[in-house]
Amino acid sequence: MVTQFIEDSARKFADSLIKRRGLLTASWSYDYSVVWRGMEALYALTGDKKYYDYIYDALDTFISPEGEIRDYSPESYNLDLLCIGKELIYLYKRTGEERFLKAIKLLRSQLDSQPRTQAGGFWHKKIYPNQMWLDGQHMCVPFYLMYELEFGHNEDAIDDAAMQLILAYEKTYDPKTGLNRHAWNEDRQQAWAESGTGLAPHAWGRAMGWYAVALADSLELLPRENRYYPRVLEIFNKVSKKLLSIRHDGVWYQVLDCPDRRGNYLESSASCLMTYAILKGARLGLLPEGYGKEAQFSFRQVQLNFLGQMQDGEFFIAKCCKVAGLGNTPYRDGSFDYYLSEDTIRNDLKAAGGFLQAAVEYELAQKRKAKMKLLYVSAVSAALLVDEKGDYFAGEAYTLYVNGAAVEGNTSVISLYGLVPDAEYEVRKGAETLIFRTKSEYCCLNVRDFGAKGDGESDDTPAIQAAIGACPEGGRVLIPEGKYNVLPLFLKSEMTLEIANGAQLLLSTDTGAFPILPGRADAANPHGEYIIGGWEGDAHACHASAINGFGLKNVNIIGEGTVNGRGGEAGWWQNPKTGEKPARPRMLYLRDCENVTVQGVRFIDSPSWNLHPCFSRNLLFVSVSVSAPWDSPNTDGFDPESCKNVKALGVSFSTGDDCIAIKSGKMYMGREYKTPCEDIEIAYCRMMDGHGGVTVGSEMSGGVRRVRVHNCLMEGNDRGLRIKTRRGRGRWGVIDDIVFTDVKMRRVKAPMTVNAMYFCDADGKTPYVQTREKQPVDDGTPTIGSIVFERVEATDCQACCAYMLGLPENPAHELKLRDCVFTMDENAVPMSPIMSCDVEPCAKKGIYARFVDKVTLENVRMEGVEGEEITAQDVGEVASC
Repeated sequence: MVTQFIEDSARKFADSLIKRRGLLTASWSYDYSVVWRGMEALYALTGDKKYYDYIYDALDTFISPEGEIRDYSPESYNLDLLCIGKELIYLYKRTGEERFLKAIKLLRSQLDSQPRTQAGGFWHKKIYPNQMWLDGQHMCVPFYLMYELEFGHNEDAIDDAAMQLILAYEKTYDPKTGLNRHAWNEDRQQAWAESGTGLAPHAWGRAMGWYAVALADSLELLPRENRYYPRVLEIFNKVSKKLLSIRHDGVWYQVLDCPDRRGNYLESSASCLMTYAILKGARLGLLPEGYGKEAQFSFRQVQLNFLGQMQDGEFFIAKCCKVAGLGNTPYRDGSFDYYLSEDTIRNDLKAAGGFLQAAVEYELAQKRKAKMKLLYVSAVSAALLVDEKGDYFAGEAYTLYVNGAAVEGNTSVISLYGLVPDAEYEVRKGAETLIFRTKSEYCCLNVRDFGAKGDGESDDTPAIQAAIGACPEGGRVLIPEGKYNVLPLFLKSEMTLEIANGAQLLLSTDTGAFPILPGRADAANPHGEYIIGGWEGDAHACHASAINGFGLKNVNIIGEGTVNGRGGEAGWWQNPKTGEKPARPRMLYLRDCENVTVQGVRFIDSPSWNLHPCFSRNLLFVSVSVSAPWDSPNTDGFDPESCKNVKALGVSFSTGDDCIAIKSGKMYMGREYKTPCEDIEIAYCRMMDGHGGVTVGSEMSGGVRRVRVHNCLMEGNDRGLRIKTRRGRGRWGVIDDIVFTDVKMRRVKAPMTVNAMYFCDADGKTPYVQTREKQPVDDGTPTIGSIVFERVEATDCQACCAYMLGLPENPAHELKLRDCVFTMDENAVPMSPIMSCDVEPCAKKGIYARFVDKVTLENVRMEGVEGEEITAQDVGEVASC
């Protein structure tokens, strides 16, 4: 939900800033980045593209087609000039424009020769020798980390970035006040430097604000397994605790260590930056929850103290120190009087950007308080999270009142349809109220007006495809009630396809009439090829799918209707092995797409995989239903492949194969494109039948990381979490940071399995794949990192609680189970928990682990297990409490 606060304050403040300042294009200046980060956050919150365009249009003027940066001088070795690199990475990830990548690499190259103190800290600028400033941590460290995690993958560089934060804290810390001074001069040559410590005389508010933001933003990026992560987290907690203790009426002074001196004043930029950092830290779970509540109070005080509105209705933020520093000409001595001598101004970009970032964090905090949450809204539909404590089903049935009309529900996520564009809706549930506004719509095109019959016999493909072709940007193609016999359909960007209640798209049984998607075509890109069709992680000719999208942006597929693949009726299931012929079609195939939402549609009887997005970003699947017979071949429910930022919320699966299978290319595709599937959220979903509830692999040579599965229900699956990899998948095939929380499993035969010797492919049963003897670690060796089960309740298990087989030459890193309960079926039938040679069928087995570095069990209960609860073989450490 976009609350009234955002409509009346943050958004209007951003609009006022854009109106008064226009595009920020005067110079390559770090304070622009602060504003752009605020606009980026506001765009993510509201979906209003003008905030994204504001960033792109400005940076477009700085970056030449060759990747040169106007006004950037590498030889100045100025950390301030690196700050905008974060926005370049943001734009490159959204656009793929090579000029942005070249500019990013140019900025990163500065750090390779940036002068350093003897202690290893970056000089703030070349003109400030042997000096570390708190300001510089914000300017370079988050960019440094973003670059290495996205492009460089240099562990030493990641360590170096973390060490900058630690050095800055330790070198500027003042034990008398518990604060950090503005800067530190290693050789004590500056007149402002104390002779004994090299410290600047005071703790300046905005410097501490910059540093707090650097800590919050960096901890969001820094891998938790990094050796410096605990120390950086400890510092962030200390800094935040201290800052909260020295507020005055919820905000902060210009000079923090002189609160009672005459002339000191409450300053807006420092207050905004510190508020943002603490709000974000609390949201990410880096700080105690109480800190977030205190920071929410600070934000309200920021509004009261600094935010104003002029007669023309435009907003401004006041009381911002225009600039402050140390040294230079005329000389800035860092004294109290010096900091008070600098001008204060309105609408300074540092305060404005800090305010926008804090405003969005405040809004996110307010959202977390509400039990009902708006997950998605289009012009004619919406999706709500009604019970955040439920699983697929809410704790109890409920009645919603939508503008007074009753809507019954029993699922945690519910979708509403038949809404009116650009209209306000009030949803009440008991004492709770949620208000939202539907999006505007340019027009609606009914496929019947284009000649579609909907009689189940006529070929309605030309009519529907014509409506799609004619649909303007911001328009909707409506498929009303009826049965529409279709060949594969192809969508375009900036449109909505609505398959209304009672509408059925019946995929033609004339399989010979299907278009063929070739596997690849020659292309003028770095890979020399354009991938079109695919099958199980390889570029492969395939039949076009029921609904296809290539390079789409901003597309919605919504409605209560059905897409019927007629897999059995058309004969697709009769000869499932593809061989050299074109592979079977899918139900939905998205390649290189961005910002796509699928809501409510029912997919049944797919010829093969159902939902298959690949190399795509920012995808939402909500209230969707996917079903196929238990014995239908390869009818996976959802197969995101090499995708980023994917959410499946309130989706129901019942399939003949894995319900969800997360992938990233097999062999060549993974190694050539090195594109992991990452940042996946699966929540409030139901996975029934199928081989796996959530599977990772086996085609994942590009890696899978940061998967969150929570508040889900699994029923009757062979396995709950199923990880499948093998030698040959390669060193980019890293599986890491897989977390299950608050998941219920019923009749799941093996709740958790990890198999690094999966016998897939023609060589799957060869000694190379299956040997338990150590092999050389090389480019063919995959990696399994951290897997966490927390508050998982599994009843009527059969084979085992968990089965984990790593590689002797590269053991799986860690299996952690916390607050879990596993109960065995009294009548359990033996089964093989994993598909690997020399694995005996088992029943009522506890936890088996082999070739694992560490197994950690905290408050884990196993009922009905026969024999030892834990069998560990070639395991580095077993910790139980």
